[in-house]
Order: sequence, then structure tokens, then C-alpha cells
Amino acid sequence: MTDGKSRNVYIDNVKALLIILVVVGHFTDLAVDESEMMKSLFVFIYSFHMPLFIFVNGLLCKHIVKDRHRVMDKVAVFMALYVALKGILFFTRTVIGHEDISFHLFEEDGVPWYLFSTAVFYVVTYLFRNFNKKWLLVLSVVLALLVGYDPDIGDSFVLSRSIVFYPFFLLGWCIDPEKLSRMTEKIYVKIVCAAAGIVFALLCIFRLDLIYPLRPLFTGRNGYKELEECEPYGLLLRLVCYCISLIMCFIILGITMHREIKVFTVIGRRTLAIYFFHRPILYLLTYSNVLAWLQESAGWTLGNILWLIIAVLLSLMLSASIFSRVIQFFINFRKTPKPEKLRR
Repeated sequence: MTDGKSRNVYIDNVKALLIILVVVGHFTDLAVDESEMMKSLFVFIYSFHMPLFIFVNGLLCKHIVKDRHRVMDKVAVFMALYVALKGILFFTRTVIGHEDISFHLFEEDGVPWYLFSTAVFYVVTYLFRNFNKKWLLVLSVVLALLVGYDPDIGDSFVLSRSIVFYPFFLLGWCIDPEKLSRMTEKIYVKIVCAAAGIVFALLCIFRLDLIYPLRPLFTGRNGYKELEECEPYGLLLRLVCYCISLIMCFIILGITMHREIKVFTVIGRRTLAIYFFHRPILYLLTYSNVLAWLQESAGWTLGNILWLIIAVLLSLMLSASIFSRVIQFFINFRKTPKPEKLRR
């Protein structure tokens, strides 16, 4: 399961698939208003990609949340990256003349939310580390179901997404990664998961009218009022979304390979750099009207496909070590060197 450097190859492969889907999802979002194919792909990806990413973080946090210093170190890193990315995106939007050039440090509806929420997840889990995990998980789900009724809880302090997605972090914290890996290695599990994944993909294509209305809830940042005529059923629909996300998370975990796949596995080791840099580049591509040019030059369908290929290639490009070194600079910059022991 691990390589010579004690990396969990299976988890790296899961993260590689997820970060590619994160980038593809953001590219897809720019074309959903004009393409049913993009709508299907968008809702398929958003049904699980961030819940599973957060679940994996919880899976790997077990030793960290036992140590206050390690928790604070993680929080400082994610908050530093959050502020840095906010600044970079603000600068990028200003340069290209984007319609939204406002800057609110603790209000976020875009990509940086994940960095802020992850810091919150570590702090909250540390504070409640001695509580019964099962009851804590139940209470977090109940809170997530109720929060949708409050229209004032939204992007300020990334509160809505932090509450809605926290149960996935907790679930990862509760599960033994070794047992999960052994379970998903079984061939029959992979076959069943692949078949179930195909079924859901077909549902997203042929019954888009049933799945796409759940989009506001899959993003985690919207209350039940966004469901319009379905608002009275908001709590039940969020439960449905949780069930879909859990099933899809297990499907992805089930179909992921457990052996190293060279370039692909490397992508999974550098997800933070890819997440950090892809959005500013997407702003530049959008400003350059690349999608419209592709659609006009190659035709609507082929143009959209080429747009998605660019998303995958961007993920590959950003997995280069130079981008990870920039992220490492942020991490090392804020670390305080440990004092040397006094010599006798």
C-alpha cells in the first residue's frame, strides 16, 4: 500500500483523481448554461469530489488532532495559503477587469473556501477529540440539516460549507485507513463500485431533470431557499444529497487502483499546489475567451471536449515540482525554527 518513502499510494491515487475532477468541475461550470452535457458532468462531479477530498483529510488527521502544536501548525499553513490565494485572485481579477473585484477577507464563495474550512475542521476536531465520535458525527449531521433553514448563514467565515461538509471530515476521522484500503482491494468491490458508478452517470445524463435541481445543495454554500418550490423539502433533499455523496465516495474509493501509476500518483502528492494555482489560470483563460474560440473553431461539442482536455492538461502541468516548491515556501516561511538544545 505504501512505497519506499512511506507514502500511501492508494490515497495518493484517490487524491489525484479528485484534484483532476476539481479542476475539470471548475472548467465545466463555465459552460453549464449552454450545454446539457456539461450540466450532467458538473452535477456528477460535484456530488462527491469535495466531500471525498474532505473525507480523505479526516482519514489522515488522526495523529495530528492529538497534538495541539501539530494542529496549530496545520491551521497556520492553511490560513496562510487562504490569505495568499485570496490576494492572488483579487490581483488577477483586477488585472483582467473582472466584474467582481471586491475583497472581503472573511467572506468567500470561491476556491479559497476549502483552505479556510480545512483549518476550521482541524481546530473543531481537536477541541472535541475526547468526545464520543459516533455522537459527534450524529450531531454534526443534525446541525448540517438544520443550518439550511437559516438564510443568514452563507459565505461569511465560510460558515455554511464548513458546517455542511464537516461530517465528511469526521467520518474520515472515525474510519481506519488500513481497513478501508483492504476492503477496496477486493475485486468484487471494484466491480460493484464500477457498475454503480456507471448507473449514476447514466442517471445524470438521462434524468438530469431529477439530479440537477440538487446542485445548490451539492455545493454546500446554499440554504434551502435556493431550492425555490422544493424549499419545504429542503431537509429531506439534503439527506438525499448526503446519501448520494456517501455512495459516490465509496464508489470512487472502490474503483481507485492500489498500485503506483507514475505520473498519476505524483499528481496526488501535489494536490495543494494544483488547487492553489488552477483558479487564477482559469480566470486568465476565461478573460481570453478560449472556450468561445474553441466552440466557434471546432464546433460546439468538440470545443467543449477540448476545453475539458485543457483542464486535465492544466492539472498535469501544475503537478510540476516548481509549483509545489512555491507552496512549500509558504509552509516553511511561517514555521518557527525549533530551539537547539543547550550544550553541556
